[in-house]
Amino acid sequence: MIKTCKQCNESKPIILFAKTKDSYDKVKYLTVCKACKSKNVKILRQKQEKEKVISKYDPEEHAKDAFKDDPRALQEVEYGRVTRNTTSLFSRSILDEFG
Repeated sequence: MIKTCKQCNESKPIILFAKTKDSYDKVKYLTVCKACKSKNVKILRQKQEKEKVISKYDPEEHAKDAFKDDPRALQEVEYGRVTRNTTSLFSRSILDEFG
């Protein structure tokens, strides 16, 4: 059986495609051949490796005095827990006459 790869658009035997099972245990073949899939994984790993090199530890950024508080924050008043009292209004209704 011949199947066409979606990435390289070549017709290849179905053996060259990875297979999976769906929720009904039916065998499904992926739309990308094994060779193209391995190329994609290789490119992805290279990107991840470059990101690791870029995101190295910077001691200046992680120093204790790197970030300082705003001087206005020292003058702020902390109120703590604030509760709201409910407002109840006295009103009459028709049902008050029956009760």
